[in-house]
Amino acid sequence: MRATIVRGAAYFSYTPLLGLAAAVTFGKLIAYAGLVDVGQFGSLGKMLLVSAVFGLGGNLGLQSVASRDLPALLARGRARRGLRLLAQTVAVTTAIGLVCALAALAGLSLFELTAQELVLGLVHGWSQSIFLTATYESRSRLEMMRYARDTAVRSLVVALAGAAAGAAGAGASGILLAEAACTLGLFSAVAAAASRRARTSIAWLLAASGSGLRSLPWRAALVLLAGAAVVFASTNLDRWIAAEWLGREPFGQYAFAWLTLLAAQSAQALLNSGLLPLLARRRAEALEASAYRLTWLVSLALLAGGLALTGPLAWLIGMAIDRFMPQYGGAVALLAPMLLAAVLRLSDFWTSLLIVVEREGLVLVSQLAAAVIAIAGYLAWLVAAGVAPAPLSLAWLAFAAALLSHAAGAAGVYACWWRARRQAGGIKS
Repeated sequence: MRATIVRGAAYFSYTPLLGLAAAVTFGKLIAYAGLVDVGQFGSLGKMLLVSAVFGLGGNLGLQSVASRDLPALLARGRARRGLRLLAQTVAVTTAIGLVCALAALAGLSLFELTAQELVLGLVHGWSQSIFLTATYESRSRLEMMRYARDTAVRSLVVALAGAAAGAAGAGASGILLAEAACTLGLFSAVAAAASRRARTSIAWLLAASGSGLRSLPWRAALVLLAGAAVVFASTNLDRWIAAEWLGREPFGQYAFAWLTLLAAQSAQALLNSGLLPLLARRRAEALEASAYRLTWLVSLALLAGGLALTGPLAWLIGMAIDRFMPQYGGAVALLAPMLLAAVLRLSDFWTSLLIVVEREGLVLVSQLAAAVIAIAGYLAWLVAAGVAPAPLSLAWLAFAAALLSHAAGAAGVYACWWRARRQAGGIKS
């Protein structure tokens, strides 16, 4: 028992570094908000949304394939084949990025951004995507401390570079350019180190990246991409509508309030990095009922605690804004629905359990249904009320989307539990 605890503590010793990286990523956005005016922060938020969208779809799902296949390839001693898969993913991401950049320069309009701003958002998303692809090598080797160190270093370096650009008056575009440049430099270092460990060269990787693209598992990649897109839509549909409908200054206020949701999602991802393997281990040990109980306990405890703190937190954050960043006073009215949405996102571990019990299809269907119902209900309300999207109504849309996603996940888990109980012999506790 003691040896098991020691091994577990050693394995998860990387968690504080990932926590530091998440905290720095969140903190830098608050710093940026103070370094630029509200309109520029709105522009920054819109470009970061472009970056996030490209990071999701620019690799056409090959990142998910790599995260699935690379550990097995390395375990079988096929490191060169694994590195080739990563190089192919980078090549496809780069090609899609070039196509999107040409479309932007040809006149594609999104979120009222200029062509230069749209290209910068794409470049930022491309740099982040290929850096993440490169770090799959250390994660797949289960060298989690190296992965956490690379991630933390990147967070610190880009935060310092972005803050320096903002302090120098470079504005939103300068901040994103500084971040992208640093990320590309760190990508080169991580990729070169991975190449040395696999006993390959950068020249070999460049040659391998363009060959065999037709033989890649495109069907699996696109299915995985569809699932990721549904989850992204569920968590970001309000921000997408806000970026399209609101001007730069109103969106700056909205993006500042949305930082509460970003903090909750970062904390949930950090907690999930430890909970997901624990749930999988309990199921593997034929303790499926224990996995269900743990999920209910964690989710409901966080939900109850978060709801109890929502009122005091809204008051404290509102006081802090009034005192230290009064230019974002318009965000105070959005805090209540945003914090409620944040609590729901933080406490939503239902999807993790559904993945563990191999019900990915149920995840896709339930989350898609939740997103569709939320957006259809919002559009119906806009038509019935005869109004246009506004920051407050969009904040309540964020809450509605989070509530429906949480409820759909909980219902899916309950359905799986009930079905398992009906099976012969039940589930072992």
